Amino acid sequence: MLERLIEFGINGHFFYFMPIGQLEKSCCSNSKLEVIDFDKTKEILSNITKLQQPKSADALKILPLLDRIDFIELKGFKKFIQYNQDKPDIDKEISYQVEKFGLTEKIRDSLFVLTLLTKLKEFECKKSEREQYQKATKNYIIVVDIDLYQNPIKDRLITLAFLSEATINIKSRILDELSQSVDRILISSLENLQKPMIISCKNIDSYYQKLLKK
Repeated sequence: MLERLIEFGINGHFFYFMPIGQLEKSCCSNSKLEVIDFDKTKEILSNITKLQQPKSADALKILPLLDRIDFIELKGFKKFIQYNQDKPDIDKEISYQVEKFGLTEKIRDSLFVLTLLTKLKEFECKKSEREQYQKATKNYIIVVDIDLYQNPIKDRLITLAFLSEATINIKSRILDELSQSVDRILISSLENLQKPMIISCKNIDSYYQKLLKK
């Protein structure tokens, strides 16, 4: 079913493929991972169906062999850190920034947009295919342009050689706030939606390379 969905998206001019680094809102300029420009898909569907534009993810990755659909959200923090690191109320600024993302709404709208595509009359989706689509694993991946610390003590010592203590602290607080926001999101068994994950720009390409080798 997912292979047919990709074919329909391409032939119907709903899916446009490009590297993450070339997306309009990309914060991962070096990423060569090929994805579907989901912002464009959303705009096309909204124009056809006369919907108010949903707030969906930036990119889409469909993996038929793994029976998996990934919605990818790109979030850049480097400029935010640059302009806000000297503010005394930085914690409030970080909380406001993460809350402004509206991750829960974006997840709901992302699922809605792709489901809407499968319901177009031209797709001629059969009941068995709808069931396959529902059962497909769905992931929401937040890709950030700051490093994630796997080993906090070791990584912190290495990073201190290149960045100031203040910058490292802000990055840590951003990741903490973002992680807490992700933890508050309720997953859905109906859509087979998994717990959202956070990945660094540096690791997004290798993440999929390893995934596809399994």
